[in-house]
Amino acid sequence: MVIDTGARAHGRAHASHQFGRGLDNARSGSGSALVLTGTRQSGRTHLLDEVCRMHEGRTIFLTGLRESDLSPLAVFHPLFTRIGIDENTLIRAVPENRRSATDDVGAIIGDRVLSALESFDAGEHALLIAVDDADVLPPSCIAVLGYVARRLAKTRVFLVLVSGTGVDPRLQPLPQLPMYTMTLAESRALIKSVTGEEPPLSTLFELHRIGHGNPVDVRELCEQLTTDQLTGLAALPEPAVVADSRTARWRDVVSNLTAAQRTALTVLSIVRTVEPGHLIQALRSEFDSGSDFDTELAALVSAGHVESIRHVVQVRNHLDRAAIYTIAAPKLRSDCHRIVEAHSLLGERPALATANRAFTADPIVVPINEMIRRTDELALNGEASLAVQVLRTALDTSDAVRRSRLAAHALRIVTGWGFFADAAQFTRYIEPQLLPPGEAAEATVAQLLLNYLQDEAFDEVSARNIVDALTSRCPDSASRLAGVVGYLHVCRNDTEEARRVLAAVDRICGSESGPVHAVSLAMAHLAVVDGTPEPADRQLSSRVAKVREKDCFAESVMSTHMLQKLGRHHDAMNDLERLSTKAISPVERAIVMALRVDGELFAGSIDAARALWDEAETLVPAENCLPSLRLSQRIQILGLIGRFQEVDELADRIHATPFSRAYRTNESRLLWALGQIALMRGDYVSSISLLEQSIDAFDTVGGCWQLQRHVDLIEAFVRSGQPEMGDKVLRTLGARLGARQSPSTKATFARGELLVAKSPDEARMALSRALGPRTAPAPTLERARAHAIYADRLRDESENISHQHPLRTAHALFTRIGALGWADAVGASSATDESTDLRLDQLTEQENQIVELALQGLRNRDIARRMFLAQRTVEKRLTAVFRKLGVRSRAELFAFVAPEDQAGSGAAPLAPHQQIS
Repeated sequence: MVIDTGARAHGRAHASHQFGRGLDNARSGSGSALVLTGTRQSGRTHLLDEVCRMHEGRTIFLTGLRESDLSPLAVFHPLFTRIGIDENTLIRAVPENRRSATDDVGAIIGDRVLSALESFDAGEHALLIAVDDADVLPPSCIAVLGYVARRLAKTRVFLVLVSGTGVDPRLQPLPQLPMYTMTLAESRALIKSVTGEEPPLSTLFELHRIGHGNPVDVRELCEQLTTDQLTGLAALPEPAVVADSRTARWRDVVSNLTAAQRTALTVLSIVRTVEPGHLIQALRSEFDSGSDFDTELAALVSAGHVESIRHVVQVRNHLDRAAIYTIAAPKLRSDCHRIVEAHSLLGERPALATANRAFTADPIVVPINEMIRRTDELALNGEASLAVQVLRTALDTSDAVRRSRLAAHALRIVTGWGFFADAAQFTRYIEPQLLPPGEAAEATVAQLLLNYLQDEAFDEVSARNIVDALTSRCPDSASRLAGVVGYLHVCRNDTEEARRVLAAVDRICGSESGPVHAVSLAMAHLAVVDGTPEPADRQLSSRVAKVREKDCFAESVMSTHMLQKLGRHHDAMNDLERLSTKAISPVERAIVMALRVDGELFAGSIDAARALWDEAETLVPAENCLPSLRLSQRIQILGLIGRFQEVDELADRIHATPFSRAYRTNESRLLWALGQIALMRGDYVSSISLLEQSIDAFDTVGGCWQLQRHVDLIEAFVRSGQPEMGDKVLRTLGARLGARQSPSTKATFARGELLVAKSPDEARMALSRALGPRTAPAPTLERARAHAIYADRLRDESENISHQHPLRTAHALFTRIGALGWADAVGASSATDESTDLRLDQLTEQENQIVELALQGLRNRDIARRMFLAQRTVEKRLTAVFRKLGVRSRAELFAFVAPEDQAGSGAAPLAPHQQIS
């Protein structure tokens, strides 16, 4: 049979109630069993853990193992040991000729288990036996459980079996309790279906937590929230806003309760859970001691208004708590907050206790530093909305100095968690002159960062004035602020304002302290924009090692971004791994992921970049945070993977809302991405126009993509039949770069030289430089493009050397990293190769087998294991294969032997009239 759970709104609360009733019955001598059913990620195991923790008596916990050959002796060993069954006796009790009969084994072992359970002394409480994943146990074990579960009526045992939705026939006669808790993915799908919006991860987590994954509750929450709250731009209300029908139902309930019962309910809506004894003691101190508070609390439990799960009482779910708190009169709410504080009902939950103090009518003044620390704890524990509400409430009862400090702290929280719509109400309370210097600097950074994250203009004069004011009060704070502000201005391509801000603190930059490090980093970014990266590289090398571990998050971002601009991508990726541990809030994590996307794009890891971009989108939508940068990245990724129709749709949407003049850098990057995509598609006229606009908008060669667009422009000119224009761009680029070239810069520049090379020898030398040395090869995407260009030269110049080998190498590399846009552009030529290389006939049978496994992506040790060879033997055979075929890597091996039907189709490379000789 299936227990009738009524409306789906019951969910976890109803399940907890069923468990409590089963344990109470077992304690009185009426044992029973219950099957909890649900999908693997429905929260069924978590609920079982909660029940085990709440049970005050003895508990035996078993778990299912997906091993069909396990015997009941192995699976039930913990149970047999605890209840005193001798396993040797048990083995002798099962005759040899009946051990293969599952039901017979279940009955024989089950009888002995029942006999042991009837004589087992569980003390004053019942014995709880919990079996997780019972549905994956071997059939003989399920037979034992089914036999025992149906015969527990005269024992003091409560047996809980957790199973999937497909219950084994042997367990089907038992009472079943379906779990209606949704998985996080199901909650996301439900919210999107109700609102039409994809919620950011922080909002999704809060809605899922508040609604306990219950579909009815989650839907009710969604229907009561504003668009800003659903999209993560505003904090969720605290307490939660619930449907009118729920508040009306609780008004009817409360109208029939005593004053003590109303107080008890309101206290429970604040503290969530409490031991009955503590609650009754608090009520006695507030009401006539002659009242029977035990009876009044028991009446709330019996009526179903409150549930008692072993040693605690609580209201069934979060939404009911919100409704109770909402309908309570202001004086009653204030009195209950005071009761909670006076009786330390939140004593073991200090963050919530601090929140409680903020809501008292005559608030106990919490020391400001403790208030800041506790609200940080709330935010870190997934209750950022409550932290914001606590600070918002505290503002009304604070003096000017305290109010300014609390507002500054609230601004940092709402900025970090993406609640940008809530920022304005806190900003107006911030008076920098009333703040300690460090907090004044942090508040100013938070305000500027808020503008930067939303692509809005800065209040430049105000920021400069605060830097000037802090210079005399606290030079360290002034330096740190000036460094961060200068960096943000450089990111917006407002170099003049960056110089003005940094000049204000130039006279105090005489030490190697952390704050000065921020100024140094900002100056280094300016140097790169000015085309003089050598001082920046020296500054970074000499200072970063000293202070990197002490850097704040902003300084770490500045340092890592500088490493990317200087082409030190390996160092940058290592720093990003460390920076990921510093990033706590969703916005910080989204910023780190945006930097990692750039790093993966440069390295040619298109699939990794795409996965990171999608992950950042789940944290904070691109339209809310760093929209121009992240949407430019999105267009670039879509182009690289060949989804050109989506590129066109997204570009049209972006062009409908022009970029702010202050963000010409990101507009320039968008134009470069579109110009590169036009190059992939063979639209060279559009590519030239877009790339020239990109360079005009932000004319610098400092940084990876800034340099790559110049080389892309050279390629567009050459492919459109204007090699002389490409040569002119290359000479200008070489003059601007001079001798200051990093290895990555040299490889990209060499690709430009390969495009305009005047002879085959020059082309081969340029190709070698573009591929990079064997010890430090150029990024995969850079090498693939160099191979494709070289193949076009060989074909168009009618060289005796076949152009198919480098062309197919390029196609293989493009395909391997997921750059299908470029792969399709070279696929047509690769597919036209109908010749069969006779060198393949030189391979032995064993070498052919090794090649086949290598092309499947197996590593040498895996190949060795598969073929029962030594790893050293495999390495020797592969070396021989490389020598026979004239290839240098597995990518080239794949290109050499790849079947022709793997080649794609796309835009043709250089036409005959576009020859580069």
